[in-house]
Amino acid sequence: MIPLRFIVAGAAVAIAAVGTVSAIIDDKKTQKWLQEISECSNCNGKFTNRDLQYLRVSEILNGYDYSRLSAELFAEYDNKRYCSECYQKVKELIREKHRAVCEKYKAVEEFSANYKGKIPKIDCDEMTESCHYDSDNKSEALDELKFIAAFYGYDIIYNLSYDYTEIEESNGYIHKIWYCTGTFSKRR
Repeated sequence: MIPLRFIVAGAAVAIAAVGTVSAIIDDKKTQKWLQEISECSNCNGKFTNRDLQYLRVSEILNGYDYSRLSAELFAEYDNKRYCSECYQKVKELIREKHRAVCEKYKAVEEFSANYKGKIPKIDCDEMTESCHYDSDNKSEALDELKFIAAFYGYDIIYNLSYDYTEIEESNGYIHKIWYCTGTFSKRR
């Protein structure tokens, strides 16, 4: 993670780094900005920009299952300013929620749009969602849809349907993008 104090608006500063950044910027505007007071997005505490932690969900979950999807789902925490205490708390909260969803999504039941039997669901606020997966494997699109359902607390997907788009690459290979659509509900 690159602390926000090294990202300065309006200044054309390029810092090449891998991992952490240790750079000193002698610009007067930068020094003034580092002394300005910011407010934590979580606790509303005050601190100088020098101590600012800027949270990026995609960096926290990098390498985790469904990290791209999780970055979208945890957007409420993304790109916000936090004091160092809250940064650690929010970072751990995101990782814990992500772990819990990863454990629950495999238990989400799915029922095809062609299913004629009785679906064991209760009356609740339902949600219809679509998911696409850039892969030749449509089960990965379903897994992403199940992950989204588990994230929002649902455990059934019904009216499940698939579609795909074919894209021909320059080498002649036909690539498929799978789309999966379903309605989320809760089990009785």
